[in-house]
Amino acid sequence: MKRKRDFTMLYAVLAGFLLFYGIPITLIVWSAVSEDDRIFFPETAQIIEQRDSHGGFLGDGVSFMSVQIPLKDSAEFVQQLKENGFTDEPVPESIRKKVRGDEETCAAADIAHAIWWFRNDHVDSVSPSVYTNYTFRVYDLNTGIYYFIEYDS
Repeated sequence: MKRKRDFTMLYAVLAGFLLFYGIPITLIVWSAVSEDDRIFFPETAQIIEQRDSHGGFLGDGVSFMSVQIPLKDSAEFVQQLKENGFTDEPVPESIRKKVRGDEETCAAADIAHAIWWFRNDHVDSVSPSVYTNYTFRVYDLNTGIYYFIEYDS
């Protein structure tokens, strides 16, 4: 009888652990994916290139994807991007310089007619224009190519 009671106590401890740690961690992970992270491509879109060099213990690397959006679907796609925070203002030179500095992603840095979105995932209070971990998304309005770059260092 005593052995059965030991398992009951173990189950109660595990349930308490999941209740107080498992559920909050799950909610934090789900809330980390915000609305601006959800881009829906038209059915006619085609992936041109996709690569991911993340790996190792810390997972440093670059995720890169380019997607061809047919120009006939461009207007609706642009509207969705604008609703998700993309801007048509010129990309600041500090961002261009960072993206241009990586040979894997430099094609996306010099697009002249585009809408874009940028998130600095590592904000340094001393120098906020230093980008060590960032996400950069840009849609070339002339060619219909959408670029996604996620850089982790």
